[in-house]
Amino acid sequence: MIKINIKFLKFFKKITCISLVLLCIPIHAKIPNSDIAKAKDLFEKGNKAFCSQQFEQAINYYKQILTITDKSTSIYFNIGKSYLSLRKIDKAIKYFNKAVSINDNHYKGHQALSLIYMKQKQYESALKHLKKAVLLDPKDFISHLNTASCFTHLQKYTLAETYLKGIIPALFPGKKELVYNLAYVLKLQGKIEEAIPYYLQAIQLDPKLEVAYLGLAKSYLATGNFLKGWNYFEWRFLNAENHQNKNFYQHLNPSDLKNRIVFLKPEWGLGDMMHFIRYAQLVKEAGATVYVRMHKPLEKLFSLCPYIDKIISDGEKIPPFHVAIPIMSLPLIFKTTLETIPTNIPYLYADEKLIALWKEKLAPDKNFKVGICWHAKPIFLEENYLTRRSVPLKDFAILSEIDNISFYSLQKIYGIDELEDIPKNFKVHTFGPDFDNTHGRFMDSAALIQNLDLIITADTSIVHLAGALGKPVWILTPHVAEWRWLQLIETTPWYPKARLFRQQKPIDWKHVMLEVKKELENLILNAKEKNE
Repeated sequence: MIKINIKFLKFFKKITCISLVLLCIPIHAKIPNSDIAKAKDLFEKGNKAFCSQQFEQAINYYKQILTITDKSTSIYFNIGKSYLSLRKIDKAIKYFNKAVSINDNHYKGHQALSLIYMKQKQYESALKHLKKAVLLDPKDFISHLNTASCFTHLQKYTLAETYLKGIIPALFPGKKELVYNLAYVLKLQGKIEEAIPYYLQAIQLDPKLEVAYLGLAKSYLATGNFLKGWNYFEWRFLNAENHQNKNFYQHLNPSDLKNRIVFLKPEWGLGDMMHFIRYAQLVKEAGATVYVRMHKPLEKLFSLCPYIDKIISDGEKIPPFHVAIPIMSLPLIFKTTLETIPTNIPYLYADEKLIALWKEKLAPDKNFKVGICWHAKPIFLEENYLTRRSVPLKDFAILSEIDNISFYSLQKIYGIDELEDIPKNFKVHTFGPDFDNTHGRFMDSAALIQNLDLIITADTSIVHLAGALGKPVWILTPHVAEWRWLQLIETTPWYPKARLFRQQKPIDWKHVMLEVKKELENLILNAKEKNE
């Protein structure tokens, strides 16, 4: 969402003496003329001190006026602004509230309170004052924008959508912020096809609106329009000026890589690197020497890939190369469509000695062995009740009702505490602190996965590890899944042995797990019949 709607400090840094509310003494107040003259003198001194940024002195003058009249909205408002300038927020709120309690039609008081409450993430309180501000000034763009923003922050997406659709054509047809935010709200709800025209309109209104390009890219990719999607995806790490002035791989062809040393640069998270490292195979097949700088936790795992000529560690000096390419730009260079996704799997490999070690450890277990991973790394963007990836571990417990099945934890770091809150009959095998530590990150996980029959996991890096190893993996996706899983379909072209189990209702993992249980029972029965 465009952050213009909560640029609180920038807004208040522009406070000037002209913006101060003029002294207003209620006409019904019975105040001697000499006191009125004194109040006006104090008010002028207060304004002069404020304009000189002597805020404490300004407050002192204004408060002296309150001994003459305590019914002046303007005095309380100006004291509030002075405290706000001193960043004494609680006191500013107190005086702004006093101002609007005296005069509920005090537009600037409501506007100021709404901005403060938004900064404090008290969105319900902000909405109360935004509603009044909009009534007092129906053309107040900032208050309209912030109203939609509050609805979005409160995850009231339908309200945000309805509100934006109402005010854009009626009041602000050319406001890029509103148009972009409508696209964003639609995308959050999974209304991808509907969001695309609004992203395009926002870009038309402002060709340098970087966030709109990235939102459009993810929308095209989610709908399977890869050729358009990969082009716009180049905006994920650029600004508009750089994008226009530099050649960012749009015109680079695979044939240009022959006899070249290609340096692949890491991007995003561990799962993303596991997902896109498959393209290093294509770079190698194009006749290049492949250097890869890798997130440190992946160095050992990726060192087993025969198509990578050199892993460059963080901090290590980069040797000479001919061309450097961010790894997530490779689908653009290879013009990937749904039909041409590289699926030469496996393209990640477990250590053979560790595979043998884990095979020996698991040998006594004759059950159908399932690896599970339930908790995704917390993220700070776009995760809400529609897109939340983590699955409560206790919801997996229903699978323990199936006979002849064993569960092995592939969970690391996050969500481990949930193991303490599961039913006693739901036994999950866990491993000591040396798991994925002694041999390196993901090394034990990869070898263990190779000895399991099935992986069932939330949308985490384990999805990509299991998929890249060529193991069957069932992916539990939220109601609004990430762009790479497309929409509606139960399979994914990225991993031929993967299957998607999608939430039909937000937050509801129980029905997902009922479906998983049914399919798992059938899978185990078929495996048993095949062995017999």
